Amino acid sequence: FPSGHAAASVAIWGMLFYLAWRCRLLSATVAGFAAIAVASLIGFSRVYLIEHYLSDVLNGYLIGGLWLILGITFCEWRRERGPGRATPKRSRTMIAASAALSAIVVSVALSFSLSTPINSVTAGATVTVGDPVAALAAGQLPLRTETLSGSPRQTINVVVEADTAASVTEAMKSAGWTPAPRPGVALLARAFCADWTGGALPDPLVIPTFWSDRPSSLAFGKSESGGAGAPRLHLRLWETGQSTPDGNLTFIATLTHEYPLEWAMNDDVPSASLSPVDGALAELIALLSAAGLVVTKLHLSAFIANLQSLRQAVAR
Repeated sequence: FPSGHAAASVAIWGMLFYLAWRCRLLSATVAGFAAIAVASLIGFSRVYLIEHYLSDVLNGYLIGGLWLILGITFCEWRRERGPGRATPKRSRTMIAASAALSAIVVSVALSFSLSTPINSVTAGATVTVGDPVAALAAGQLPLRTETLSGSPRQTINVVVEADTAASVTEAMKSAGWTPAPRPGVALLARAFCADWTGGALPDPLVIPTFWSDRPSSLAFGKSESGGAGAPRLHLRLWETGQSTPDGNLTFIATLTHEYPLEWAMNDDVPSASLSPVDGALAELIALLSAAGLVVTKLHLSAFIANLQSLRQAVAR
């Protein structure tokens, strides 16, 4: 707190577009719109990629705006006190080219730093528990996942126990699943453009959902017959921060049959509308168990009923 990226997006990009306007390379309207668009996109990326809270970004905008106002005020003061000599056109072109090159270099560097694969996100220190399934049943761990906006998404399908996250990845790859990259701004732009024009969506494209306020640590996709526009199987896993007495890490997971962008554009899609995955889940459990992982299917309807009864008892 605050977001340095958001502050820099206003201060640096705002100053670049101000200079482009003063050098008569852009009109005031185009320069202002471009500055607002760039700052908005950078701020959105910080929230979407789970790097900052919205309050961090908004306060970053305030700080960046303060420095931008000071910079523009100083430039205007110097301009009024100076001899008023016009800048040659060639010099204006060199200034614009240098500014554009600097902006491209910074943008590319930030793009690479933000495109961390989702499979590299891990939890912190772990706590040893005897039975992770019982912990879920007792309400010690959340049972539901959420969208980015906080809307309920889906209940947990399965619990996986493995020595490392890499073991899960190798088992999933051997079962024919493809590890999904963390969707950055470039990948999402390609996906929305393909969806708008009727093209093929990137495969795999697994948009993170949230469990216990954390995005999925591992994500895998599997295409089915039916063409590029057909629903896909997506497996999302979260490290729970708990381990079993024998030292295995505990992951909880959801297996979902969905259109990759359906709920990203409309997160009001209820979990009850998701396609059934019982057959695919049974097959996946068998394959992961054969790979040496401990996998347990959850029957959460009874868990939820127990929790509802508990809430009612507490309310009474």
